[in-house]
Amino acid sequence: MDEATGVIVIKIYVFSDSHGDSQTMDTLVRIGKPDTVLFLGDCLADILPLQDRWGIRCELIAGNTDHEAIAWEIVVCVEGVRIFMTHGHTYKNGSDIRSIFDAAHSHDAHIALFGHTHAASMTSMNGFMLINPGSVNASYWEASYAIMDVDDGYCTCSLHRVNDMVGFTKLKAVRPFSVVKREGRL
Repeated sequence: MDEATGVIVIKIYVFSDSHGDSQTMDTLVRIGKPDTVLFLGDCLADILPLQDRWGIRCELIAGNTDHEAIAWEIVVCVEGVRIFMTHGHTYKNGSDIRSIFDAAHSHDAHIALFGHTHAASMTSMNGFMLINPGSVNASYWEASYAIMDVDDGYCTCSLHRVNDMVGFTKLKAVRPFSVVKREGRL
């Protein structure tokens, strides 16, 4: 809940490509206390044991290094916001942004999340957000993750760099945009 306004805001952490580093995700979740975690694949074994400890909603997909029987793509809904999740390796190794956009659009999603490249990025296409949180593995120089705040059909997205496993620096943020058409709003 936003203390200033009393409005309930759903905080979502988006992780990808942990490659053996479960400690960073665990630390970030314990400090930031998100309501939901979305994991975009590559090393499901890192996050599977953490789900019960956290006691929050976790949505997971498999990446190209995962062998668990979990889907490579799903659509999840958070407070009316439809989020398309893919690891990205089936879209020219995550470089075919247009195909990811088309796939998400075909599922009536408002936002597309993808990983695989280990490079954080946030792109807007026709008012639609495509977000790659980068790799959360702290051994990578530019380890990063994304935070999404969902509030009554609005979503604010930001990319954050992992620093010393206890904090973060905002890399890029997008002002709130409406993803659900409501009366009196675009």
